[in-house]
Amino acid sequence: MKRRTSAISLFFILFLWIFPVHGCTRVSEEPLLTPAPVPSASVSDEPLPSPGTDGTFFSSFYNGTGLSITVSEQISEETASRIFSDYAELSRELDSSDETSELFAFNNSGETVFSLSETQADMIAEGIRCSELTEGAFDLTSEPLRTLWDFSGEMLLLPTEEAVSAALSCINYQQLSLTGSELTLEIEGMQLNTADYFDGYAALQALRTLENAGVQAGILSFGNLSYYLVADDERSPYTVTLSVPDGEAVREVASVTVRNLAIAGAHCYEQYQETEDGVYHPMFDLHTGYPSRQGFSSVFVFSSSPVLAQTAAKACYSLSVEQGKTMISNLPDTDALWVMEDGTLVFSDGFADRIAVTELGE
Repeated sequence: MKRRTSAISLFFILFLWIFPVHGCTRVSEEPLLTPAPVPSASVSDEPLPSPGTDGTFFSSFYNGTGLSITVSEQISEETASRIFSDYAELSRELDSSDETSELFAFNNSGETVFSLSETQADMIAEGIRCSELTEGAFDLTSEPLRTLWDFSGEMLLLPTEEAVSAALSCINYQQLSLTGSELTLEIEGMQLNTADYFDGYAALQALRTLENAGVQAGILSFGNLSYYLVADDERSPYTVTLSVPDGEAVREVASVTVRNLAIAGAHCYEQYQETEDGVYHPMFDLHTGYPSRQGFSSVFVFSSSPVLAQTAAKACYSLSVEQGKTMISNLPDTDALWVMEDGTLVFSDGFADRIAVTELGE
């Protein structure tokens, strides 16, 4: 078995430094994947993408996630540092993949009833809402499956069919109830997966901070999610190039024009491993409990809601492309683009009516 993460994944993480789900502009020489208990802002003179010519770029890392803010106005380093610190604080409270978080402690406590903070209740309500909107293709309770598969080591240990079946039996968002601040898990062994939409939720909070600071245009990027803020109708929208790895290189697949939209990318080539039985990756089909085999390697979801963009991108891997197109058409203010394994592009119905797009050749 060989693990194919180093060259592709590390390069991909580096080029996410400016555009986490799309184009390559420069490679940072900052240390990669260095935990930052209290992230701070650093300022760059990197040219601001349109709209605007004068602005500021701030960047940080937290637990391996690249964070960046690009704004058309001059904002203080204190404001940027507050956004990064808020991200870390939210992670310690809400991210089920953060072993220091309260959600991680909930999942491993064996308890079934929890009293939540206002922020925890709000985030879980968002997860329930997205589970309902995607009809379970994204499921807030999928943590048992996410943690069953471990892609962090040099060798992937395949779980047994019995273990996969046991994990699937614990996944059903309809057996989860939230009443005010009280959360009840109706199935023994049920756990919450907030990791799959944490960046989207954190982006919502950061956007409020930027808007309170008077920012009219900017890019907020957390991991594989970016939000393009254009508050002033007189400003031009952003033109964004979407890129995917192609062997050891990077291939540009499309150029899109967006305003006030989040773009979430989900890719089956991240952390993947090859075995004699095929390629395994952490994009799961919640119907089978195994890595998705739907014929596409990447999906980009565009939505006015960062949380819905991120959860819908995950949901696509539990559905065929045609099923995914139906799901996307039923979501508010949401579109999607699939990159098939042969490199062709598939768009959700009506995509070009709402988002200007140009397909880019080889």
